[in-house]
Amino acid sequence: TASQPAAMAATQASGTGMRAASGPLVRPLLRFPRVELARYARLCREVSCISRRDGRLLGHAKDPITAGLALEDLLGPGRRLDRTAKVLCLGAGGAGTAICVRLLTAEPFPARIVVADKDAGRLTTLGDICAGLDARGVELARVAGPGEVDALLAGLPEGSLVVNATGMGKDVPGSPLGNRARFPHGALVWDLNYRGDLGFLRQARDQAGARDLELHDGWRYFLHGWSQHIAQVYDLDLAPPLF
Repeated sequence: TASQPAAMAATQASGTGMRAASGPLVRPLLRFPRVELARYARLCREVSCISRRDGRLLGHAKDPITAGLALEDLLGPGRRLDRTAKVLCLGAGGAGTAICVRLLTAEPFPARIVVADKDAGRLTTLGDICAGLDARGVELARVAGPGEVDALLAGLPEGSLVVNATGMGKDVPGSPLGNRARFPHGALVWDLNYRGDLGFLRQARDQAGARDLELHDGWRYFLHGWSQHIAQVYDLDLAPPLF
């Protein structure tokens, strides 16, 4: 995903009898009979963290949780997306799927979510997940290049949430948007990347003043991602002042 490292890390909590592995674990693990899957692991069809409690192996998908926590941070106290909200998520990989699932299982959920990706397989998988949630108002768009992405952006109303979950700007240089892309006035712009050339965020920054944009990078998402995995391993309650 755009928020987690590619290598798997394994950790043992000394003296607690708890073991956990975190990272993008392979899909066959979902069929391992000894692992009990938590709700989001079942929904997202992935396991990013395995913990042991009282001899039981528990499989978790933490990204929907971290997406929700990061979204709360960027919205701020007393503010949330309501049933009139419109969302464009660029990328249907692990992070994009997690954000979509989180939004669809929140209350209230947005009126319309558009998820765009160039990979038909990712969109098919996400479509199956949305169907399992009996989700309405989700549109999956296969895009061939920046021009088609720009057209989706142009169709958004004022105040929409626009998310870059592609990894472009960190894993590879550039942006999923073209040079002529225009953000909707008053948009909330969230780039899940926190390092790299941050091309998407740079495009938004260039328009921020004229179009009254609110900009956020992926640093808090990254922090929530690691802290939630560590908390699962060590059975911690991440209440203030821990995080």
